[in-house]
Amino acid sequence: MYTVKYTTAYKKSYRLMKKHGLDISLPDDIVDKLRQGIPL
Repeated sequence: MYTVKYTTAYKKSYRLMKKHGLDISLPDDIVDKLRQGIPL
């Protein structure tokens, strides 16, 4: 298992995605898989 440090750039991108009405579950799933060590 890895720990995830959310950078300022990631947070800004996340906010912009939310503001534009994009699907937020996709980056959340990818970050979760990377945290668990599952290859993409």
